[in-house]
Amino acid sequence: KPEDYVEELSDHKAIAFTENNNVYNWYSKKKLCDENGIKYIHRVTLNVVRSLEKESSVHHIILLAKNYEGVKEINELVGNSFEGRGSRDGELHHFYFVPRTSIDELRDMSDNIIMIVSGLNNPLWWTKRGNFNEENQLWLDFFEERKSNVWIGMSSSTDSNEHMFANEYMKKLGFRTVLVNNTMSHKPEHEYLRYLLNRSQTQRYESNKEHLALKDYSEIVRGFEEQGTFNQDEVDKLISETNVISDMIEEFEMDKRLKYPKIFANPEQKIRELVNKGFIERGLDKLPPEELKAYVEQANHELEVMEKTQSIDYMLLEQYYKEEMRNKGVYHAPARGSAGASVVAYLLQIIDIDPIKEGLIFERF
Repeated sequence: KPEDYVEELSDHKAIAFTENNNVYNWYSKKKLCDENGIKYIHRVTLNVVRSLEKESSVHHIILLAKNYEGVKEINELVGNSFEGRGSRDGELHHFYFVPRTSIDELRDMSDNIIMIVSGLNNPLWWTKRGNFNEENQLWLDFFEERKSNVWIGMSSSTDSNEHMFANEYMKKLGFRTVLVNNTMSHKPEHEYLRYLLNRSQTQRYESNKEHLALKDYSEIVRGFEEQGTFNQDEVDKLISETNVISDMIEEFEMDKRLKYPKIFANPEQKIRELVNKGFIERGLDKLPPEELKAYVEQANHELEVMEKTQSIDYMLLEQYYKEEMRNKGVYHAPARGSAGASVVAYLLQIIDIDPIKEGLIFERF
């Protein structure tokens, strides 16, 4: 659980939770980091393809948001990658067995995104290993154009000689390098249980038995030494680059205000126009002056409350779709939760109960 990692890494200055092509509960993770004085880094491993053609090979790259604008960009890319899920129309979609993002969409990313190219399925190593020279050059050119925001991730994994070959190839490309490691558990005992669970489902699963729990410094150095790819000084440089990236990322506060769709340019003016219209449509304008005064005063009081509680857009949205329902001959209930005691809701025809006549209390709103 995220809480376990935060507790285990309480002496660290930043944490990046990384899901595969998803941003599960990212706000809860940020809130957890904020509460523990740790910088939250928004990060995802994205499934990327050369094109949305069905035969395009799927690769992985890591995206990190420099700031809140970057967070929104990443979330939009992830959301779009699921477009077409469940479709059977034969058209090209983002989703084909897995959610996918094309290189053309990556080209539209702003400077608010950092990319890390790592793992055995990254587009540079996979195309090099398979001798797909044209596609390899396509990805090299793409990353070269964004070099100021690109790092090559180096793993100390020793489960396969391929990690050594991949590291040797990618360290020669001229990009900055940074330490990455595939971490699935926060403690070895938890990693062993994860291994047993997966092994029980697939006998070939991780037959090498390399643990994917958090590694300490000595384990990382030893892994690279076994690979023969980086000495201790070079490992220290890889680790220091994690701080460089962390320092590039801005902390941000979430806007926790209520938000409703804004369907009118001037909502305050629009709701008053509809309230005045409601007095006529409900026939209240024909009441004796003293009775009419009670409705006017109550409506003005409610509008002040709605402005303070930022509820006007909500009321206008309710009025809009209730009116659309009536226009289409669709029945709606005579009241709507606590709004059933609102004179404004009555005048907007959101409800059909007269709160003053029935002696209802608006303050429940």
